[in-house]
Amino acid sequence: VVANPSNPDDDGTSGPLGDRIEAAVAKGVTWLKQRQLPDGSWGLIEGTAAYGGAKGGEAYKHPAGSTALALYALLKCGVTLDDPYVKKGFKYLRDRQKLPGGAYETSMMILAVTATADPFHGTKESEAAGEKVRFPAGDWRDWAQKLHASLLAKRKMAKTLGWRYQIDNVGIPPGGAEDLSSTQL
Repeated sequence: VVANPSNPDDDGTSGPLGDRIEAAVAKGVTWLKQRQLPDGSWGLIEGTAAYGGAKGGEAYKHPAGSTALALYALLKCGVTLDDPYVKKGFKYLRDRQKLPGGAYETSMMILAVTATADPFHGTKESEAAGEKVRFPAGDWRDWAQKLHASLLAKRKMAKTLGWRYQIDNVGIPPGGAEDLSSTQL
């Protein structure tokens, strides 16, 4: 089936928009689950050159970023914490990446960890509307607080107003060196 280019809402499928959205989300969840590696991660994000073009530097590596982002997406799509893929992904992060070095990965992990306490997670919006957004409890809370403190320490050390992906490794003078794509996370 081919989408109708004259109608941007026509994606080539029939049925009510809500049903089509649910089908697309289910397809995305399946796709993500199929790509989880045996170690529980979703692979390594690795650059081909030093971040920021630093001469003689190593290519950047983000072993936790893709896994945290995949977990965040799964949780926001209604996959529960007791799902084997989610459990395995968080086990990977807890065992191997509990406090990552870079601001990007730390930010992604904060999003994933705090998504575990989202009252809209796994329910229709109308069912969760009366609930307040809450902070994670127990070990999740401790982990989120450590990630938060680590992220703030990175910014303080770099003397910037925002964050960069590899804030620890970039010898940039204070101020004006922030990366908005990393800061927004």
